[in-house]
Amino acid sequence: MQQRTLLQPAYVLHARPYGDTSLLLEIFSLDHGRQGLVAKGARVRKRHNCPLQPFAPLLLSWSGRGELPTLTDCDRHGEAMGLRGDGLLCGFYINELMYRLTHRHDPHPELFKIYAATLVRLRDEVSQEPLLREFELRLLDSLGYGLILDHDVDSGGPVDADGRYTYIPDLGPRLGEVDGNVAVGVSGRTLHALQRCDWRDVDTLRESKRLLRTVLHYHLGGKPLNSRALFRTAAKPQ
Repeated sequence: MQQRTLLQPAYVLHARPYGDTSLLLEIFSLDHGRQGLVAKGARVRKRHNCPLQPFAPLLLSWSGRGELPTLTDCDRHGEAMGLRGDGLLCGFYINELMYRLTHRHDPHPELFKIYAATLVRLRDEVSQEPLLREFELRLLDSLGYGLILDHDVDSGGPVDADGRYTYIPDLGPRLGEVDGNVAVGVSGRTLHALQRCDWRDVDTLRESKRLLRTVLHYHLGGKPLNSRALFRTAAKPQ
């Protein structure tokens, strides 16, 4: 028996050619999480009511069994974000994080709201780097990989703002110097700032970036992100 899903709020994370005329989509939906879909004939004729492009809120319908059901309808669910310049690069970055770190058919309705709100902020805000750090934190937390920021994992005591810690991605912060290839040094002051999402201090923001990049690299299995090459080409921070 075929399963049908109707008018599901969703965003396209990634699209690539499939066969001679179709597209293979990876979407992120409100109730079904990440989902693969085949958009038949989408490359040669307009079969749907909206363009199947990233950063646009859509209502998607699909039917079929297995890993790749067929897209049956698409409607706009608001205006496309119209990301440009730095905002567009950041959009590609967060889409790749979503694509690489989420699992198919694993619903994350709260993460869907976070993602949608982040796209709006990318469109409207000038300073993207604090926004990326906040998204990375909330993404990790939503997926069960949330950072431990308030206590030393060895002693159980509160993080000292004046202390220097080693952060181990699958464990947390411990007082002392960095040991091991996957660990990164971080100040207690930065750990406090991360708890508050306080990005006012330049040094704290820089150290937060290094910490989050290390943790993300660990959960990505050490595989590089393709979107980072775009930032390097454009010489922009991510």
